Amino acid sequence: MKHKFYLILLAAVLTTSFSSCQKIIEFNGETTEPQLVMVSLPTADSLWRVRVTESRFFLNSNTIQHIDSARISVEVNGIPANTSCRYEGDATYNTGIRPHCGDSLSMHIEVPGKGNISASCRIPQLPNVSDFETRFDTSSTSYYDEYDDTTYVYYDGNINVAFTIQDPASEHNYYMVSLEDWVEYENAWIRRSITIDDNILFPNSATSDYFDIGLGDEENYGEYVLFDDQNINGHDHRVNISIPVRIQSVLKMKITVSALNREMYLYCKTRRAASEYGFDELGGIFSEPVQVFCNVQGGIGILGASAMKSFTFSVK
Repeated sequence: MKHKFYLILLAAVLTTSFSSCQKIIEFNGETTEPQLVMVSLPTADSLWRVRVTESRFFLNSNTIQHIDSARISVEVNGIPANTSCRYEGDATYNTGIRPHCGDSLSMHIEVPGKGNISASCRIPQLPNVSDFETRFDTSSTSYYDEYDDTTYVYYDGNINVAFTIQDPASEHNYYMVSLEDWVEYENAWIRRSITIDDNILFPNSATSDYFDIGLGDEENYGEYVLFDDQNINGHDHRVNISIPVRIQSVLKMKITVSALNREMYLYCKTRRAASEYGFDELGGIFSEPVQVFCNVQGGIGILGASAMKSFTFSVK
């Protein structure tokens, strides 16, 4: 299958409600007609969903067109699924399927009067991650609040998180690491930015398996950090993360290590580049477009997949 890279100005990027995904339209200097867009990023053992919309020319201020009449058929390991996709609103469809590691997925979408799009991918195996450990180095700080006549004690320091990736030697593997805080008043996990200082995973001269978009972003920093096994292929590698924090009470955190298929890896890297470099300091759009990976036939978008392991821990 021939994959495509589309040029985008960030104003044309959309965000989905369930996966923070972005859609893209090709821009060649002329008004671009709408194209069908699908974004689906299934995770092993979780419900498989897809969002279907139409692209919008970036200078057009009209509302993004949601598709609520799509006819969606899916195959798992080459066998048509005996299920119908349920529309959940906000252009999102639920296939009712929970794919497993190693499953090959295909999706075909027909929209009456607008055309057909399709894509395929495979769910990767779970990452081999072990020997997870945490350490909290702290110093206390007192703070007096004159409004309620109370002295509060905070603990400043670093949470040091470590784990070992056992990388298989027989294939090219792709990884994502993210960290989340449990926010009680929002009743939700919220991502925080992390830095992975690792000269093996991120050597200055490394060239990973993705096309050069010429943006030079800090690959080892962000709300999620992506890397491949180019420099650790077939070896065990210890990953260390130092997280500066200020704690007043118990802090509940979760670190997630995901194995990605190549399509999702490329999509996430280029989507991140589009998000970080699409606007200049004055809020304007860069004159140079940003390339975003796409593997949808007949339209634009992405069908990529992941399998993840999460570790939850508390610091107090």
